[in-house]
Amino acid sequence: MPVEQTSSSFSPIHRGKIDRATLLLVIETALESGEIRFARQAVLSWLSVYPGDLEVNTLLARIFFLEKKFHQAIHILEKITALDAEDICAQKLLAQAYSLTQNEQALGAKARVYILGERMDPAVSIPGWAVILRNARRALDEEQPQTAEMNIYQALALNQDEILAGITHLKVLHALHDQAGITRFADLYQQRWSDGLVFRLALGEAKLAAGEESEAVQIIHQCAAEDASGQVCRRWWGEDHPYRPLWPARYEIPFGIAIPASVAGKLGWNRLAAATISTESAAEMPKPDNLAGRDVENEATPVAAEGDVWRHFEEQSGEALPAKPDETQKIAKRPK
Repeated sequence: MPVEQTSSSFSPIHRGKIDRATLLLVIETALESGEIRFARQAVLSWLSVYPGDLEVNTLLARIFFLEKKFHQAIHILEKITALDAEDICAQKLLAQAYSLTQNEQALGAKARVYILGERMDPAVSIPGWAVILRNARRALDEEQPQTAEMNIYQALALNQDEILAGITHLKVLHALHDQAGITRFADLYQQRWSDGLVFRLALGEAKLAAGEESEAVQIIHQCAAEDASGQVCRRWWGEDHPYRPLWPARYEIPFGIAIPASVAGKLGWNRLAAATISTESAAEMPKPDNLAGRDVENEATPVAAEGDVWRHFEEQSGEALPAKPDETQKIAKRPK
């Protein structure tokens, strides 16, 4: 992903804080510059505050991939794609990791990438149901719901075990304004793929329309916690959906990590004084607790599973979360 350079003489890291867009820019630049350790520190800092940010979790998996820690990358990516099977970046990285570890699931992952609009390996044959499913999604993109409906039922007749078929079916019903169908199949698919965020969002909305407000709000709140940047809900409801207040208006974290000279130079920040690039003195800006005294370079798990993150969620939601998971868990789990 190309990174734009800025000619600004001021660092966008203002008063010791960094916003999400700037963080993503800095991390991408760090990866392009080979500053893997710094990128890892930056990602973990962000996930200590927003553990449900799926895009940043994908970046963490990408860092593990670059470090050839493929099994750690796979563990994170499997959780991301269970939550959001339409995340093509996560699906592509997962397919690559499966292939490098001789995992038999590689072909299925490559088929999902094809369904989502790209083809990773022309030498790999694509099953017929995947071709039909891709055609259904293309028809939806072209605002031809009747064509999409015909294709999705053909695909479902050939393969009912694919999560992308369930998601596409639900989107076809949404395009046809079939609220009864959405209610029925959102419940059915949510029982089958319980982590799938789009099924839960559709189910929550259906319950809200049916007057089951308490349960609906709980479901949508859980989805907001697991999709901190709102990428799944924007696909389902669009940018200006009525539930936007559940997501932060602005994403930012304290940031006290010195930016490597190679990264600052590529961003056009190399003219700044070192103290400015580092944002503020250590005395004025404490580092996040989760990084204190830790060997970030060799850490095998993202911060999303650490105790301070769980306490943060309890404080923000006012609800008690389940007991802290073991160290192999990568993404904060849905409250029960």
